[in-house]
Amino acid sequence: AKPQAKQADKWGAAFAEDLPEARRNELKQEHEALLVQQRQSSAQAAKEVEAAVHEVSVMNAIMAEQVSLQAEQLALVERDTDASHANLNAAAGQLRKPIAARWNAKRTLAATLYGCSALLLIANWALR
Repeated sequence: AKPQAKQADKWGAAFAEDLPEARRNELKQEHEALLVQQRQSSAQAAKEVEAAVHEVSVMNAIMAEQVSLQAEQLALVERDTDASHANLNAAAGQLRKPIAARWNAKRTLAATLYGCSALLLIANWALR
């Protein structure tokens, strides 16, 4: 690669010697303007990359927070599911008991009161 670079420098120098001074100065100014433009473009690209990296960082933090919230929600759902399962098992156990075992004094009293209320309503309706 070095011999080619030396050859290119020789050709460029020979070419530059053939140019008039005004044209050489014009080309130097264009070269300097292009270098400035390249530096500005590089700086702008660096700013855009920095902004993109910052945005990705913010999005990553938001996603991590969402994952944390979803993990908490999943734990609550799991806890509630376990409680519901326990309640269903208790209800199933109550249903498996014979009616005599579930029938107690409070239920007898409540059934008697409902029955009497129903009988009074029917008698009231019949008498009208």
